[in-house]
Amino acid sequence: MSKKKILAGILLVVMAVFANAYVLFYRAPIKYENVNINVNIKATEDSVFQMFYWNQEDPDGISFTEKRSISVAVLEENESDDIYSFEIPADTTYIRFDLGTCENEIEMSEMSVSYKGQCADIPVEKLGEYIEASDVEMTSETSFVSTSEDPYLVLHVTDWGIDSVIDAYREAPLMLVMRILACVILDVLVVLALRRFGSLIAFAKQLVHNRKLIRQLSRNDFKTRYAASFFGIFWAFLQPVITVLVYWFVFEKGLKAGSQSLGATDAPFLLFLISGLVPWFFFSDALNGATSSLTSYTYLVKKVVFDIDILPLVKVLSSLYVHMFFMLMAVIICFGYGNRPTFILLQLLYYSAALMINVIGIGYLTSAVVVFFRDLSEIINIVLSIGVWVTPIMWNVETTLKSDVLKTLFQINPLYYIVQGYRDTLISGVWFWERPGLTIYYWLLTITIFVLGKRTFTKLKIHFSDVL
Repeated sequence: MSKKKILAGILLVVMAVFANAYVLFYRAPIKYENVNINVNIKATEDSVFQMFYWNQEDPDGISFTEKRSISVAVLEENESDDIYSFEIPADTTYIRFDLGTCENEIEMSEMSVSYKGQCADIPVEKLGEYIEASDVEMTSETSFVSTSEDPYLVLHVTDWGIDSVIDAYREAPLMLVMRILACVILDVLVVLALRRFGSLIAFAKQLVHNRKLIRQLSRNDFKTRYAASFFGIFWAFLQPVITVLVYWFVFEKGLKAGSQSLGATDAPFLLFLISGLVPWFFFSDALNGATSSLTSYTYLVKKVVFDIDILPLVKVLSSLYVHMFFMLMAVIICFGYGNRPTFILLQLLYYSAALMINVIGIGYLTSAVVVFFRDLSEIINIVLSIGVWVTPIMWNVETTLKSDVLKTLFQINPLYYIVQGYRDTLISGVWFWERPGLTIYYWLLTITIFVLGKRTFTKLKIHFSDVL
């Protein structure tokens, strides 16, 4: 083995060691996501008890609005032990409790803060130290009397032990097991990479050697796809634009979807929609192209001297031209809504590269299988038709789903990571390393898919020319 290969192998091992340390010891900054404020409420009059929340990054100062609120009906002389639960979004700093819509006597007790199974009591007897009150008199440590029809309390939440509850969840035995399991999977992939190190280096050299041919074929593929039509490549851009406009009209104008809450940020629906559709368009077009790459270029597959390994990559790169246009369009729309250009926009290149590697790996697998099982193309079309709805593109996971289990199930979809990443870049301003769990999961899955797809392609390619 040459010195270069030995050094590359050592570098891979060192990177794996640092990755293991990162998984085991890194803790992302605390954000109050999926945190619930729980309280038992009793009142002497039927009323509506409402909680508003505010984030410290709001540029207009404290702004409690109906949109950022949760309400429950409290019945007169409620003697039950029911606990009302209010979920507060990420980074909430202040909450406002509206204590009904009439003069009333209210008792609040058994207050607690909970996060994914971990719970801590809120010292109700100290509410008087936290609050700014309007038309409310405290009669005891837990009871209030309202003297008007709009009594409220404003409370600061940072002293309620939320940080310790989240830390307790992070250090729970189950989370430690999950981190160890992630390290084991990562180490297994590194071992497999070292065992196949020679073939990986050969594959990389193969791509570098054929780079001019790949670029030329991808450009020609893009041009010839619409060569027979009068408007030519214009259709490649018009069809997605019409799709975006139809979805925007149906959801925002027809169904009144309105702006979407992404953590502490409210995003206009058009920007929310296009930041999800742009990566989806690329994924679906690239996957269809990569799947049909061998059947489309049968004359090249039958050539003994031609390297057919580059054909799925050619199709993916052919789809990249349209993707770059729509990515630029998404950035322009982002600026149109008043967002300023920042360095975080460079993160779009990272997510585009991550999506390319994923779809290339899937493309190697599907292009190899479809040669022997032509029905796979139709199955993929059906899966993509379902996938556009399963992937949260037109709808918001955080506001639509209340169950953590359901949220986790949707996050298993690797496209969730990409769509969320585009929205983090264009809307929320969140870097990919601020989502370490999703990032690690995505790359473990993507690498596994790529290795499986390439290995399947290599095993079957000696039979391609015979079948085609």
